[in-house]
Amino acid sequence: MNKMYKRIDIKTVWLPMVALLFAMAPANAQSRSACSDLLWEQVGGRPSEAESEGSHFEIIDESRKGFLKIKRTEEGCGCYGETTAAAYKGSDESYTVLKTDRDGCASSKTVASNKALRSILPEGFGMHTFGPNIQIDSSVVANALFYLDIVPPRTGTDTTVKLGYIPVGIRVSNSLLSLEGYGLIEGEHGPNYRFQDAFPFFFDQLQDSTALTHLLNQDYRNLTPEDQNTIEKFVGAQKNFKNRKALSAAIAELWKAYKVYERLSYDGVVLGWNRDQQRFFIKEKLKKVGPELSFYAFVKQLPYLHAIC
Repeated sequence: MNKMYKRIDIKTVWLPMVALLFAMAPANAQSRSACSDLLWEQVGGRPSEAESEGSHFEIIDESRKGFLKIKRTEEGCGCYGETTAAAYKGSDESYTVLKTDRDGCASSKTVASNKALRSILPEGFGMHTFGPNIQIDSSVVANALFYLDIVPPRTGTDTTVKLGYIPVGIRVSNSLLSLEGYGLIEGEHGPNYRFQDAFPFFFDQLQDSTALTHLLNQDYRNLTPEDQNTIEKFVGAQKNFKNRKALSAAIAELWKAYKVYERLSYDGVVLGWNRDQQRFFIKEKLKKVGPELSFYAFVKQLPYLHAIC
C-alpha cells in the first residue's frame, strides 16, 4: 500500500517563526531596558562627576539582568557605604524592587522597595517567624532589637534574610523587629542614640564571667577585687557610667536582648518569589547554628555604636 505524504512548504513554517523571533527581540530588549532604568531610579540615579569627586565608587551594573550594587568609600573618615538593589519580575511583566542601603558615617542600614514592604513580605511575617515562643511585651523592651539583614540576589530570586542585631546605643521604637532597618535619626529630644563603645573594653577586662550576673542583681559585694577595680575605671564623674546603678541598668537592657535570643528557633529564612502574587513566600527556615551562648558570650559578640572621627 502506498503511503500518502503531505508536502510541507518550508517557507510556510519558517518565515512566521522568524517574524515571531524578530518581534520578540525588541520586546525583550525594552523589558531589560525598563528594568535597568527602574533599578537606577531606585538607587538615586547614576553618580554624577560632582558626587564622585572625593569618593571612590565601585559599581556592579547588571541592572539589565535585575541586579545593581554600588560600593562607595568617602574621603576624610573613609566611611564605607553600599547600596544593593534587585528586581523581581511579575507575571504581568512589571518589576518589584528590593533595595538595601548601608551608610557607615550615619551608622544606618535600611531596607526599602518601590512597593509597601508589608505587601511583598510573606503574609504575617514578623518575630514569630523566627521563634513561636517569642512574646515580649513592648513595655518590657521599649526599642527594637533586630532588623532584617537582607541579601538581594545577584542571580535568581531566592533571597536570604537574616536577623541582625541593631547596634546597642541606637534606639528604634516600635516592635522587636524593625522591618525598615535602623539609623541615627534626630528626634524631638535630640539624637535617638547614645554611644556604647565602652562596653567591649569593659567586657574584655572582666576577670570573672559571673560578674555580669552580680551587676544585673546589683549584688556588688560578691564581685571579685579585680572586677571591682575594673568597674571603677568606667564608673564615676566624667566616666562612661554615672554610678554602679547606671551600669547595672545598662546590663539589664542587654539581659532583655539575651532572653529574646534564647527563644529564637531560627536566625534566618530563605524567601522564594511568587510571580503571580508578586509577593515573597517562606521557602526555608534557617536554624540557629552552634551551641547556645552564655550571657557573657552573647554580650561580647553584640554590635555596639561607636563614634566615627
